[in-house]
Amino acid sequence: MYNNADKLLRRIGEAKDQIRKLFVKQCAHGQQTTSLPVSAAACGQFLNVIVSPQRGLHGTAAAIRVLGGDTSQKTEPLVLRMVEYIRKRDVYEPNKLLKCRRDDNNVVKISEAVIALQRVPAASDVVAQLAQRLRSGFTQGQGWNWFLDDQGAPEPFPTAFACYALSCVGFGTDVDGARQYLKKYLQQNDPKNGSGKRHADTMTDVFCLYVMTVLTAGQTNSEERQVLKETFDRIWHRLEPLLVGDDLEQNIEYRDVDETCYVRIPWQPYLLALASYYRIQRKFSSWAAQTKLGHILDMVRDESYVYPYSGKFLSSRTHAILYEALEMIHRNVEHRQLLPLFFLWGNFVRLLRTRRARFLVFVLVTAALAYIGYHWYPLRREEDYSGIFINVISAWLFYALSWAQRSR
Repeated sequence: MYNNADKLLRRIGEAKDQIRKLFVKQCAHGQQTTSLPVSAAACGQFLNVIVSPQRGLHGTAAAIRVLGGDTSQKTEPLVLRMVEYIRKRDVYEPNKLLKCRRDDNNVVKISEAVIALQRVPAASDVVAQLAQRLRSGFTQGQGWNWFLDDQGAPEPFPTAFACYALSCVGFGTDVDGARQYLKKYLQQNDPKNGSGKRHADTMTDVFCLYVMTVLTAGQTNSEERQVLKETFDRIWHRLEPLLVGDDLEQNIEYRDVDETCYVRIPWQPYLLALASYYRIQRKFSSWAAQTKLGHILDMVRDESYVYPYSGKFLSSRTHAILYEALEMIHRNVEHRQLLPLFFLWGNFVRLLRTRRARFLVFVLVTAALAYIGYHWYPLRREEDYSGIFINVISAWLFYALSWAQRSR
């Protein structure tokens, strides 16, 4: 438990350093870069896979997202080479022109590129071009579908991404309709309004709430902040049990003409970042949140941060998202004192849920009832309330038999 904020901040700093080193190593020495002219560099889908020639917009945007603010002598030239790759990707990928055209139409990929490139002043021309292209896909005055040329009803996930990207580069007022769409979407998913959303939908809600939180930080009135906080409480209530145990992320499937595409939502880091913003004492300081965060930081340290159901390799995009989530956590935890009380209470509740603890409680209650029955009941047999004891004993025996049957 990181009940000392300084200790947690130190570990977050170490994890961010480790992520940067992974990206520098991959982008400088990986085959996906060495097979390009020296004027360009790129990143692929995976980290720590030096011999893979695979590269693309997702991976390169992820690398710039992490390294874009680094002006060191070693890193800055590498970032500029990656900007050059995105700027002239069709030139560097003459055999993948169809793929480049599809990526140029993909709302999520364009948005990720804008979010990353806006960190690099020398990429302003590319940012302006991509942002203008992204604005052209705004549909029905509400949001975006998965592709710019799809003018159908907007989808929440690409709308959140595009809204985030355009707000980063000064077009926040141009996407007020999208922000209202996302706000309405989150409110409609509230069970109080008759919605019975599945966990998969709730995980999409995590990202949409994350975007709304970033966009409205320091700008919301007390009423709007309360609405967003209630939305977080609802999401946390559903997903907190899934923080403990397996490392999980959500894969969203969508169609591009004759091709099936996927995008990952590593919702656990997003949820932890939101907890540090909305409920730093009660939720972020809880046993579930601190255990998961510690586990993630341990995996980053050991270069093993993967989601096993999505593959065994380190995902560049997932590491970039984690890097951003850790930045938010760092800002929210700085100069704050975490309360160990909620961690200890959560650990106590977890202990009570174990098989041995339940058995111990069962034995103690049974012994107490037997003692009372032997010493107290014979003396109170004729009193009216003595029948209550018989009912308690009967109910407990029924529960004991049921528990024994389930434990077989």
